[in-house]
Amino acid sequence: MPPPANAGDVDEVVLPEKLAAIAGGRAQWDDIVRTLKDAFGKLRNFLDGAGVKIAGRPVVLFLETDDTGFRYDALLPVETAPAAGAAPPPQGIRFGTTPSGKALRFVHKGPYDEIDSTYEAITAYLDAKAITVRDMFIEEYATDLTSGDNAGLEVYIYVQPVEAGAPPPAAPPGSAPPPASAPPPATPAEPGTDAPKTPEAGAPQ
Repeated sequence: MPPPANAGDVDEVVLPEKLAAIAGGRAQWDDIVRTLKDAFGKLRNFLDGAGVKIAGRPVVLFLETDDTGFRYDALLPVETAPAAGAAPPPQGIRFGTTPSGKALRFVHKGPYDEIDSTYEAITAYLDAKAITVRDMFIEEYATDLTSGDNAGLEVYIYVQPVEAGAPPPAAPPGSAPPPASAPPPATPAEPGTDAPKTPEAGAPQ
């Protein structure tokens, strides 16, 4: 997606479906930055070795969260899958597609350690507008995630509204106290598969 015109705006966007390499797992909130950096590094090493070109920014889907940790999918959009006959991906890596469809985009600028305040603002916005969202929050890193205290970090956070009658969303990222260097817990851009952060109605997952 193109960058927002104004960082403070909430954008209504339509996410395109893109092929992506995916590495998922579980981790503790205290290890969130290291975990995500390692996951993206693993994906890049595989794609470089397979001769597959990356075609988008790193994305994380938060699928489930609790007081101590979270389940996630890390995605790197790609132009194509490996050529026929190529060696299969190593254990823990698979191919899928990024989340697609209508979404609201919020922007976090500043240290990742402080992203929980952005999620609190997102939750307040969704509550005020009475918007129910899917139990998955998507983070797309417009700048590289290098450390928890990098003041130059920019993250696009996407939430996808649900239609009436759809299953209720899970608890939002801010529903459980995350460590100083982690975003509010949630169960789940460019973004990846259909299952990442798990927030409550109106909060990131």
